[in-house]
Amino acid sequence: MGAWLSMQNVIDVVRANDYNTTADLQRFFDDDAAQLETETSCQYADAEGHVVSDLLGGTYAADVRAKPESGVGPTVVRVGARDVGIEDVDTAGGSFAATVWIRLEWRDPRLAFDVNIYNGTLYVDSTRIWSPDVYVDNLITPVSLVSIKVLPASILPDGTVRATFKAVGDFICDMNIAPYPYDEHECAFEVTTAATVDQVELVGDLGYNIFDGPEGYLDPEEEAVVDYTDSSTGSTVGRVDFTIKFTRNPAYVVSTYVLVGWALNMLGFLVFWVPTEGSGIDRSGLAMTTILTAQFMMYDAKVTKESTWLDLYFSSMITFQLVAFVLTVHSSRMNRMALALGGDETYLDKVYRRQNELGAGSGRPFKNVVFFLFNLLYGGRDAFSVDRWARRYFVPFFFAFQIFLSFYPWWGDGDISGSPYTGLNSELCQLNIFFAGVYLIVLVLGLACRSWDDKPEGVSANWRLSLRTPLSRDSEQYEASQMLAAEEVAMTEASEASELETPRDRKARRRSKRSKSEKKIRDAAVVAPPPTPPPRSDVSLSMFGCGACVASPAEDRFDDLHAAHDARDTPMSL
Repeated sequence: MGAWLSMQNVIDVVRANDYNTTADLQRFFDDDAAQLETETSCQYADAEGHVVSDLLGGTYAADVRAKPESGVGPTVVRVGARDVGIEDVDTAGGSFAATVWIRLEWRDPRLAFDVNIYNGTLYVDSTRIWSPDVYVDNLITPVSLVSIKVLPASILPDGTVRATFKAVGDFICDMNIAPYPYDEHECAFEVTTAATVDQVELVGDLGYNIFDGPEGYLDPEEEAVVDYTDSSTGSTVGRVDFTIKFTRNPAYVVSTYVLVGWALNMLGFLVFWVPTEGSGIDRSGLAMTTILTAQFMMYDAKVTKESTWLDLYFSSMITFQLVAFVLTVHSSRMNRMALALGGDETYLDKVYRRQNELGAGSGRPFKNVVFFLFNLLYGGRDAFSVDRWARRYFVPFFFAFQIFLSFYPWWGDGDISGSPYTGLNSELCQLNIFFAGVYLIVLVLGLACRSWDDKPEGVSANWRLSLRTPLSRDSEQYEASQMLAAEEVAMTEASEASELETPRDRKARRRSKRSKSEKKIRDAAVVAPPPTPPPRSDVSLSMFGCGACVASPAEDRFDDLHAAHDARDTPMSL
């Protein structure tokens, strides 16, 4: 370019002085006063290569730290993390698998160059220049398996150096698994250096972003970037933590284990609604099946040897099922004792007859519905006493305890109050509130109908107490009941010994026998009103004016059975 510029200046001089011959031009150059001004510069075919060679090919030493221009103080290294991807979180092992790009930036005055020679960015192998010994401290993947890629370093004209390396592997993290599946974890990429703080100072101000999170968790959150010094190794070094927060999405665990376990409990509680005899369903077998299934689910859902909220839930679930099994066995034992004493069919016939009279004579469909729902949920006197107790107290307590578990615990390592899926937001809590509400509504409606004191037409004035009036041992009714009980035992034994009698014939015969027994009792009865029973403490729930809606002690169910036992004159075996 300089030669062409000189030629242009000569042409301009020739034209200005009107030189027509070579001799004229020669005289111009021979004159000492003549001047010709021009500019020239050197141009390199490979300017970038020339600058790199000039910077690194001389006295530059890559093993000497890049000191500030003043020559004193530490080298400030800026740090950032970008394009963070989380592949997996191992809460039991206390680690997470991730890919992270670590960005570094510092200034090396020895690498500054003239923009007139090359106006751009230089790219060199990071091993040819001084680089801070920066690494991710909590990367636990073995060196032979770790994947670390270092990109070429870039150098700006003012000597600013930028380097990037990728770290792929497993990173250790202190995790708290106790609230599982409502657990939250705060982990970090712990970037540090081997140099002390008087040589290298780390500053985490180059940014931090996460683009992908693990399956089963909410999108990870960039919590904070913390700069501090660490003296745990004996020397004080700089450190930058890029904190990340993992919040588990418990939808899968709740739908697969928690709600299924709840339904399994409710299935086990159906034993309290299944009749003790004649239903064709093995009550104890149903209870045992639910217990074994819950035990299998508990082992299948186990994710760690530590105790978690899910373990607490399964433990409480199995406890309720064991109690239900014990109540079922006790109920069956009491039922066998009742059958051994001659049965209780007369009592149940009286209960069913009073219920039918109430339904037919009330003329109030709404109260009939309430009466039906109350008997269905809470159990009437037609239900066995143990089953009735379980329906009224045990099952509602289960609902209340499940609601309590949706909030518990709210302190310590197992604290679940911080999760957005617990408390009133929990599906478990909402489901149990619904069923507890159904129980409560039926109870409130029953109390509202308690003022229904008018008796149905055709029912005696003593219809409230007629089911609960014991027989006097001096009355003719008592003697007749003894005789009838003895006859019933003999006929039952004879019919069961016969192999030719079909179940339908046996049912018809028993129905005919009960009709005859009731007729004999009515014929032997005294016309006087029955004696008033002593006051009892269990009449508080007599809201419908019917014995089918109240709780009764065990002796009420076995009044007639004691008479049958005396008539048979056999020892009573429990």
